[in-house]
Amino acid sequence: MWWVGTSASCKAVAVSCLDIEAADRPIDSSEIARFASFRLTFWGVDFAEWGMSGEPSIRGAVRSHAASAAIASEIGSLLAKKKRHAPKRTFAASNGQASPVRLATFRVPPEASHAKEADMPIDQEKMQPWQWPEEEWRRRVNRVRAGRRLRPRAWKDGARFAVALAFDSDHETNELRDGAKSVNRLAWGQYGNRVGVPRILSMLERHGVPASFYVPAVSALLYPDEQRTIVKAGHEIGVHGWIHELNSGLALPDERDLIRRSLDALEGITGVRPTGYRSPSGDFSPNTLQLLRELGFAYDSSMAADDDCYELMMDGEPTGLVELPFDWVRDDAVYFLMHRFQGLRPYTPPSDVFDIFRRELEGAHAEGGLFELTMHPHVITNRSRLWIVEEIIKHARTLPGGVWFARHDEIARFALEHTATEAE
Repeated sequence: MWWVGTSASCKAVAVSCLDIEAADRPIDSSEIARFASFRLTFWGVDFAEWGMSGEPSIRGAVRSHAASAAIASEIGSLLAKKKRHAPKRTFAASNGQASPVRLATFRVPPEASHAKEADMPIDQEKMQPWQWPEEEWRRRVNRVRAGRRLRPRAWKDGARFAVALAFDSDHETNELRDGAKSVNRLAWGQYGNRVGVPRILSMLERHGVPASFYVPAVSALLYPDEQRTIVKAGHEIGVHGWIHELNSGLALPDERDLIRRSLDALEGITGVRPTGYRSPSGDFSPNTLQLLRELGFAYDSSMAADDDCYELMMDGEPTGLVELPFDWVRDDAVYFLMHRFQGLRPYTPPSDVFDIFRRELEGAHAEGGLFELTMHPHVITNRSRLWIVEEIIKHARTLPGGVWFARHDEIARFALEHTATEAE
């Protein structure tokens, strides 16, 4: 039988396999112990280990003494297949007395030890990830994947490498998304509009460099003139959510509605319908790519499966959408964000951040690839920081072979068209 018990002194539970047989052959006791460990974890086991006595066992701390009875019942339900002629096995739990108390009697099927994980009658949404059958974790991994790399032999006008500067104009939306509890953090967002964007536009004009701005619809509605000024200066505006929401927490209809409304809002303000998308906080749901295809986007810039552009795959099939990779190592927020009431502090000095960005830039040049840099108007434009961007622009122009500064939509289109042409 199986014995499930608790110790009053340490709130521990032990499950041991003893003399387990079914029909005319024994069941693999280690396999049943593995099944039991699933349920121990479900009921709050903090650690698990195999016994050293040679007899398979699992031990762990549980949340309460009452959990032992529930564990016994769970294991019984897990193993029982309701086979009419399978032999009966008994679960028992100790209640601190000398003799165990019988909790449940159930039937163990002869094939229990050989059942595949996919055959286990468990709702996969309620399973722990380490309980998933192989087809489940493969399905999740393959939902959105990197396909063919899109790196042309040479960039526009024969340039050796390309530089794409991006500014995520979150402004107040981060705090609005979280409930708008801090007026101070709303003011920090307003800095992005009052100080940040004007400084960025002035710098870009000085150096003759185009850029892409990813704008939550609420930011655009708060500051419509800002968006019109950006577009008039020749820069791109892309979708960055409605109110900087997290896609992974949205149902499919809600996510579709917010992306569609964001598209309509930006087009209504600027007169230009965006073709690019960047998910807020880089939070891409299993449905996001499907919706980008449905709504006619040309490219995305939310993920980081490569340093260079690549074609997005969905469920193993090419989509025709270009991914222009974003990466946290090339994002100012990683180094400079501050939250007074959390452990978030800007520990990295600007000179070190510049060194990181410079090395990424030089690596892209050496490979003939893409350097994408993501920044935020309320983060990068302090007087002690904006110089980083200017120095990156200047340094890029000193590297041999030439550089192409371009908007994200231009780079995505060029990479797709010219990589395809070269392959032919």
